[in-house]
Amino acid sequence: MSDQFEPLPAFISYTHADEQYINEFKNHLSVLKEEKYISIWYDREILTGSYWSDAIEQNFADAKIIFLMLSSDFIASEYCQYETKMALEKSAAGDALVIPIYLRSFHWSKSPFTHLQITPPDGKAVVSPHWFSRDEAWLVVTKQIKRAIQDYRKRSLAMNDRPVDTSPQHNKNVSPKIVNSSAEAHKEKGEASTGFTESAKSAPVSMGTDSSPSVTYWLSQGEARYQQGAYQSALNAYEEALQIDPKQARAWHQKGIVLLFLRRFDEALQAAERSLLLEPTNVLHLIAKANILQHLQRDEAARKLCMEQLPQLESACQNDPDNADFWDARADALRILERYEDALHAREQALSLEPALSVNWSDKGILLSYLKRNEEALVAYEQAITLNPHEAAYWNARGHLLADLERYEDALLACQKAIELSPQDASYWSSKGTMMIHLERYEEALVAYERAIALQAHPAYWGAKGNVLCTLQRYKEALDAYQEAIKLGPKEAVRWNNKGDALAHLGRHEDALEAYEQALLLDNKQALYWSKKAATLSRLERNEQALKAYEQCLLLEPDTIEYLAARAHLLFDLYENQQSLDALEEVVKAYEKILIKQPEVAHYWYEKGRSLLKLERHREALKAFEQALFLTSGNAEYWYYKGYALEELEDWEGALRSYNEALKIAALSAHYWKRKAFVLLHLEQYEQALEAVKQSQSLKTEDATCWYLASILLNSLERKPEALEAIEQAIALEPRTVQWLLVKGKLLFERRMNTEALHTLDKALLIDPRSFEVWVVRAKVLYLLKRYKEAREALTRAEVLGELDRDSLVLNKLLDDRSTNFITELFKWFRA
Repeated sequence: MSDQFEPLPAFISYTHADEQYINEFKNHLSVLKEEKYISIWYDREILTGSYWSDAIEQNFADAKIIFLMLSSDFIASEYCQYETKMALEKSAAGDALVIPIYLRSFHWSKSPFTHLQITPPDGKAVVSPHWFSRDEAWLVVTKQIKRAIQDYRKRSLAMNDRPVDTSPQHNKNVSPKIVNSSAEAHKEKGEASTGFTESAKSAPVSMGTDSSPSVTYWLSQGEARYQQGAYQSALNAYEEALQIDPKQARAWHQKGIVLLFLRRFDEALQAAERSLLLEPTNVLHLIAKANILQHLQRDEAARKLCMEQLPQLESACQNDPDNADFWDARADALRILERYEDALHAREQALSLEPALSVNWSDKGILLSYLKRNEEALVAYEQAITLNPHEAAYWNARGHLLADLERYEDALLACQKAIELSPQDASYWSSKGTMMIHLERYEEALVAYERAIALQAHPAYWGAKGNVLCTLQRYKEALDAYQEAIKLGPKEAVRWNNKGDALAHLGRHEDALEAYEQALLLDNKQALYWSKKAATLSRLERNEQALKAYEQCLLLEPDTIEYLAARAHLLFDLYENQQSLDALEEVVKAYEKILIKQPEVAHYWYEKGRSLLKLERHREALKAFEQALFLTSGNAEYWYYKGYALEELEDWEGALRSYNEALKIAALSAHYWKRKAFVLLHLEQYEQALEAVKQSQSLKTEDATCWYLASILLNSLERKPEALEAIEQAIALEPRTVQWLLVKGKLLFERRMNTEALHTLDKALLIDPRSFEVWVVRAKVLYLLKRYKEAREALTRAEVLGELDRDSLVLNKLLDDRSTNFITELFKWFRA
């Protein structure tokens, strides 16, 4: 402080309920006292024996600086209200600088001092959880007081020590627009409006010819607000500058940067273009434009711009190594070009010049995360938060880093903090949803995504909602969500892929295939999409086409074991020849190699087991499934395949237990209920089996196999008319399935409806003339119809195709006996 100034007498107006905080404040003001900015007085300095009211009034009258220590108790105090009124009168007369200090939170929307500069800024009370410590808050307060006093001194010199009217009606340094925008900014952030204004007391003022703030003033105000993270307030300041001088390139440039932080990317690009119209070769403006282009997903244009400007930037950094702006722009350009190590070096240079700028630490964190140095990135973001704890984006980024480090509970807390700071930002709700998924709290994740959608109907949020609904097995709702995502963003292949998944779960395989093909039209280099198409074609029994789709998978990812395995299984299902057996053996060997290195991966044990099943190595398959379940007991598919292996080993009780476990996890799987019914049939528990079939049919109505199984069970329960109706339903769904026609033929045969039975069996033979069972039953029917010659022919055909059962051998003997009797009678006739 220059010796030409005497310390300004300062008066502290407070309520005794806040006395402990006043002592802290006084201690922090001691630095300003030593530097001769102020001398301090408050009522604890009244000497014993002095008149209390006289001492206060005298010191209040002498004060050039008045601190109003705002709290709910202060507002409620009549005496403090009186002191506030007197202070404002002194301020209006230019006799004192009044500085309200936001000590403790309270509602103050109609308070008389909201037009004044209030500290700390941005609605952060000194006594609040916004700060890591109160010392940090007092440090901010002390710095702002120091700046205010410096400005007060300068204005006093400029006005030749004449009184200055600082009331809101006359002080042209206070912009009503800024006052309003500040309140709006706090409202946007979900904070209480503090009425904090960008008054002339917060920074030196450059005056125009009409005594109004100049472009320089508004630029400095914008920069100050930007550095504090108050982006809406900064934007208002830059717009004030541009109203004064619309050809101010720097103002357009800074406006673009602030709009970028506000995620108003199209407007940011317009501002950047305006700055370049005025200064077309300014490298800083060009890189700012590149940054905005990248956020607009115009990556190629952004990279091209950076490539063109990088040599000039490197030269600028060499010629002016102490200019942080050049290092900042260079770091951005290198990041856009994905040269992350070089970008990190440039960012650290910028940090060495501006270590107190939180965005520098944030950008360093981004680069470290790209380099997979997540622990270091986390440290960088924590430093950014220390410098600006009210920037929601920093908390959100911290949350994602913690999630990458699998610290999901901490990640959720960080994302929740971002929401508290900016509750109207949909992306933070989306981040919360992501953390809830990591924590397997799916219902809460769904709520978070719905909140994000309510704030911004972005296709990514609809897609995420669909994914959660799929996890919750609410596939119809998931499909609706994916449809909304596609409606808003139809060019993203992943959305069509997800739609295909939902349709597949709903059993709508033709529609699913169409969705996967649409995904491949948009991106045919994704092996995953080809594999989904292949699996769907396989379900539709279009196995030759499925095999070709798997070949495409292997062209793109030749070493992916899952695709090799799927191809081998399909080859086996198609041909069941030595080539397919060899392919399965190779798959088993491949999984065994992988499992030596990664024995803890349950999926590999499961896939090995599936291949062993096809090779009829059932006991080995069972061991593989048991190992998969030892590692991950909550997977329904693993339990299902264990049950299937036990079926093959004829351990029906064990199979039933496995299917029950599968159904505990996935009670909505029609297939699992159907397999359970088959096992119960083998255990002759027909009523329970029929109940399981009904459960399966309630989930999947048009399943011919279920109707076939129901027919078998109803027949076993002697409910033969119902059994016949059930098999008719199966045939209606799959009229060319020989097994269904055979069962119908048997049922008709049992009911002695032999002509109808013969007609049904003949239909079956038209489809498959090599069906052993059909020929056997046909022979029996013909025998009862006394068409013995045809019966003999049918039985002969059956003998060629397979080994006759006991009943068929009896029939054979009957036919032989009848043939012998016929020859004997014929011989007698000739003799006669």
